[in-house]
Amino acid sequence: MAFVGTSKGNLVRRLAAFVAVLLCLAVSVAQAAETKSLKGVALIIGQSKYDHIAALANPANDARDMAKMLTDLGFDARNVTDRDAAKLKRDLERFVEDAEGADVAFIYYSGHGIEAGGENYLVPVDADVSSLKDANSALVPISAVMDELKKTVPVTIMLLDACRTNPFPADAVVRRAPTASAEPIGAGGLEPVRGARALADASAQDASLGTVVGFAAEPGRPALDGAAGENSPYAAALLRHLAAMKGT
Repeated sequence: MAFVGTSKGNLVRRLAAFVAVLLCLAVSVAQAAETKSLKGVALIIGQSKYDHIAALANPANDARDMAKMLTDLGFDARNVTDRDAAKLKRDLERFVEDAEGADVAFIYYSGHGIEAGGENYLVPVDADVSSLKDANSALVPISAVMDELKKTVPVTIMLLDACRTNPFPADAVVRRAPTASAEPIGAGGLEPVRGARALADASAQDASLGTVVGFAAEPGRPALDGAAGENSPYAAALLRHLAAMKGT
């Protein structure tokens, strides 16, 4: 696995360029292995209209534009927005099923996310403080999804535009299940997925991709949402660099 993160404008651009290179490498690896068209599947998630915690202006815009870009690049891309816990889990389960046999699986998530006890959670739009009492049911753990994709897909890329500040009370704790021990919410936002290794520089020297997890901010720094009605800086940089891949 690879972990990449950034916080400032120039680093955001470097990260976006790095992800674009990874996609190019994924295409090259798949086509070199067998002379066939690349099969890429993508699930694009935008969470803007939260019911009980701070709403976010741009994730729905980010998801719409990313889905269009990936479709233009030849991915079978599905775009979903403002999903509650049950729908988001079904979306991910369906994506794992659809990804079987694909060369590249791509997930982009824009919305709230938290970390507790070494697990990263995507936050559904119906989440509230009570959701933290049974997080594995009321929130959406990431690790299980990644583990399932690794079994059937050669290359998985997950981009999390979700390292925003904790949307829950500062003293709130997470329980994986009602009877589980309490775990504090990480102050630094999302954390590297299990087994991830840091990339000191946004280079593409390692062509053995496996699973790549990209974050929109370094630990301890919030990801910016951008001006209302536009894209987050992370999404905007990705879109610019992915656009350069069209026609190549």
